[in-house]
Amino acid sequence: WTAYITTVFIKQKSYDLPPAVVLSIKIGLIFFVVFSLFGGYISGLEGHTVGSADGSQGLWFLNWSMLYGDLRVAHFFGIHSLQIVPLFGIAVSTYFDNSKTTKFVKIFALIYSIFIFVTLVQGFFGLPFIK
Repeated sequence: WTAYITTVFIKQKSYDLPPAVVLSIKIGLIFFVVFSLFGGYISGLEGHTVGSADGSQGLWFLNWSMLYGDLRVAHFFGIHSLQIVPLFGIAVSTYFDNSKTTKFVKIFALIYSIFIFVTLVQGFFGLPFIK
């Protein structure tokens, strides 16, 4: 359903929101759909920890492995882009001129996607997010 909602939102002709907010919602929705699918991939694996069995020493509250790679880190930051990227879009729309805000959102989304990619690669190589 989220993929359908994303498609409908992206195809919409007009919005009653600032351009940076609209762009940030679109990007956040796309990231969310992609990393929700990645969550399905994780579910199909034997476990979410790379380099050991699940259940090693974990980070407080989230329980991400502190000794081995954990694929849940990229999934977490990917699905929460649905909140993080639009909040950034709202913030820049509030404090900056509209001519610059979409550029700021694009730069932020690029940096955020690189961060998610790094956590994904880190997990696949068996490296912990935080030691």
